[in-house]
Amino acid sequence: MRQGTFLWCPAWVADSVPFSPAKEERWLYDKKIICILILVCLCCLLVYADEEAEKQLKKEIGAFEITAMQRELAKENEAGYLVQDAGRGNSNWINTQARYAFTRFIEYALSECELTMSQENMAGQAGAYGIGERFDQAMGAEDGTDAFLISAVQYCVETPGLNKDALLKELVDAVIGDYYPSPSRCLPSKEAILNAYLESALYNGVSLSGQTGVFPTEGGSAAMVYISDSGKSP
Repeated sequence: MRQGTFLWCPAWVADSVPFSPAKEERWLYDKKIICILILVCLCCLLVYADEEAEKQLKKEIGAFEITAMQRELAKENEAGYLVQDAGRGNSNWINTQARYAFTRFIEYALSECELTMSQENMAGQAGAYGIGERFDQAMGAEDGTDAFLISAVQYCVETPGLNKDALLKELVDAVIGDYYPSPSRCLPSKEAILNAYLESALYNGVSLSGQTGVFPTEGGSAAMVYISDSGKSP
């Protein structure tokens, strides 16, 4: 054997003397060492296999596939709960109160437009003067949907301190969708409402609603682009 070369083997194999109690104890010790080495090798192989599987999973499965897998796992929950999925806007449930209110407000907004002009299936743009009083007359507190709209408008007047006529004019124009809003970043009443919510949810007790401008976007990607552009501005 060359100098510096190390060869390991169990002593009971290398030793040529007859088997004895001392050799038996040495043999058991070497056997334990071999078992430990085998276990270490197996653990290393398992870790390597798991890492390779994870890398392969990341390469082959995208966000949509992972979401689909999570949906299937959710269905198999041990408690048997009904799965409510709101992922990416494709929910399997809806809020009925909001939709009833939206539909009812469209009906009210159309009646406001018809006050300006009404010829067959054509109407004009709603006017702002006296719209708050007309809203109160059109809504019935005994109806659940109307009561919800009344309380929503009342909250906006009492909490953010909005002008009732200006608020309702904005809401009517928005729900009718008859022209592009101005200013293009956010309508004044809507900005005040959004700021009141953001202050309660995100501003951590700091009063920033009066000095924060809100710029709604159509999606998260557009929001990130605008934020990045704003960060580059001096």
